[in-house]
Amino acid sequence: MKIRVVLICICMSLLLTACSNISNNLSNSSTKGDDIKKFNSYIELLNFKQGWLSGVAKSYFNEFGTGEEINIKKEFSGFILFPTAEREGEKSLYGFHKERHTKLPRKYQADRPSYGEIDAKMLTLCDKTDAFIELYFKDVTLYYANKEYEKDNFAKGRELHKKMVLSYRELSEAADDFSTAFYPKMVEHEGAELPGLKKKGFNIHYYALSVLLSGREISHMFDTLESGGKDFLEADLAQYEEVYNKFNSNVSELKKIYKDKDQLKREGYSADQVPFLNQFVNTTEGMQTAATDTLNMIKAGTTEVKNENTGKFTTGGRSYPVGEFRRRLGQLVDEYNNSISE
Repeated sequence: MKIRVVLICICMSLLLTACSNISNNLSNSSTKGDDIKKFNSYIELLNFKQGWLSGVAKSYFNEFGTGEEINIKKEFSGFILFPTAEREGEKSLYGFHKERHTKLPRKYQADRPSYGEIDAKMLTLCDKTDAFIELYFKDVTLYYANKEYEKDNFAKGRELHKKMVLSYRELSEAADDFSTAFYPKMVEHEGAELPGLKKKGFNIHYYALSVLLSGREISHMFDTLESGGKDFLEADLAQYEEVYNKFNSNVSELKKIYKDKDQLKREGYSADQVPFLNQFVNTTEGMQTAATDTLNMIKAGTTEVKNENTGKFTTGGRSYPVGEFRRRLGQLVDEYNNSISE
């Protein structure tokens, strides 16, 4: 049985931290401080799984395969994901991630307002996250760091691999289940700041956030397809064109105004923030290219397309344009926090 290893970079913890900054500054925001803390802790847990932790899993499974039985390459010469870490360092890394990513969601879980079934699904995700990082950092990493496979001819490695496959499958299922239930709450929170920004005339901020949210819609659309075991080429063309056009429209509106000196001054942008704002727009252009590649592939029903973007994002494999879009979405969030949210 195969497991699906997908590096889905939702990267929303930074965005919602930014949104909490906005809500502190906008007098008409309805978002409560306690709700923000709870919401952000849930987002960061999901982001950790879909980003960094998925990267850890991807590196492991690229080396040993995703099947039930371990695949040991003939040229195998060792495997350490963190080659500079010492034994105690690995324990500290495990402790750091457990402390940071599952402790706070557990702490805020019982806080009001209640999120209903989302709270229970979050606890399941915490349990599966803790189990996976404990298995990896306390067992798997030390096994290979200490080269125990040379002594037992991979006997323990085979058993650890089966545990890794099962543990990561359960973790991914819990993350998909949580993400599906949590998405409506995300939409509710994400869009809550836009009316206040528009009312205050903060148009750069408004359209930058709109770009992020419409980009998030595109990412979520493909997350949903993948969680259902479908290829991105199976996307509903009309649905994709709708979110694609919305994203491009928001980018176009942002590009009309982001260099306006009077508007920059009105919104309080410092000279230090302007280069990040310029990079933010450059990143959106890369996302547009990836999104256009994706559109053309869906229309054609194949990744073998010839268009104005061929050679940019069409050469990296079957799902590469979607992966490139997600990667740049994560980059965009970081630039948003450095240039817009403060």
